[in-house]
Amino acid sequence: METSWFSLRAVSVRKRVAPAPTKADRFALFTVKDGVITNKEILPRPDLDPVNFPVWLENLGVSHLAGSLNAAARGLLKRKGIEVVAATPQQTAEQVVQDFLK
Repeated sequence: METSWFSLRAVSVRKRVAPAPTKADRFALFTVKDGVITNKEILPRPDLDPVNFPVWLENLGVSHLAGSLNAAARGLLKRKGIEVVAATPQQTAEQVVQDFLK
């Protein structure tokens, strides 16, 4: 099964996961197939409001978003079928994906 992962990443904090989409200057999009990362793409953060951000993720085929988000943000993402995966600023985007796949 192929899964698209979308994990927050901020260069300003030494390539670690940003605590929220507004804190990330770019994003890492991972494709996972059979439990293995098969592709990684870096995208700049779009200039979108909080309501349109989940639509953008949905259009990319994102199924998971890593970060620490408030209840309202999680609700918007859940309505688009996007699961929020807990992550800490100490983790790299790759670590979050690998930990979730274990």
